Amino acid sequence: MIQKLKKNCLNSVLFTFDDGPDETITPLILERLETYGVRAVFFIVGRRAAKHPQLLRQINSNGHTIGNHTFDHPNDKSYPYHKYKRDLINCQKTIYKITGTRPVFFRPPRGLITFASLLAAQHLALKITRWSVFGHEWDYAKNDDAQTIGERLLRLISPGDIVCLHDDNAKVPAILDFILPSLISKNIDLFSGIKNL
Repeated sequence: MIQKLKKNCLNSVLFTFDDGPDETITPLILERLETYGVRAVFFIVGRRAAKHPQLLRQINSNGHTIGNHTFDHPNDKSYPYHKYKRDLINCQKTIYKITGTRPVFFRPPRGLITFASLLAAQHLALKITRWSVFGHEWDYAKNDDAQTIGERLLRLISPGDIVCLHDDNAKVPAILDFILPSLISKNIDLFSGIKNL
């Protein structure tokens, strides 16, 4: 299932980042976002947040939105409901303890909607958030350089898109350096997309 921004969001693109925070890559991404005036959603893995609370506070203080990406990032399609719910709760608690805010958005690992992920998210009143454009920097494009990935993304991204990249991949800062100036030159709004999720 592909998700785009609401129809009234005529000229916005929303960037989202999964699997962080990463002590090396996340600060570089935050620098790029600040330089280009971009606001994004970071879907945080709770165990990583617990190791790097200062990065979570920086994401929050820079005006970005923090979403729940589970505590342990389970990739098992048969992960049972009670474990999934506990995993989401642990991530919520970790983020709240560090930032004082509770996420309202949730992205399941790999975007997999299962009975357990759907029911656990509903139980915790979390809004499941997918994407419409995926970077693939960890799968089929993992051997491509940043410019090749960036060129492909520029061909795919259009107003209303939700872009998914990973803030634990070393290519992502260079991808952003390649695509953000181009999108800005087209007067694409990269600041207010979160309001239209």
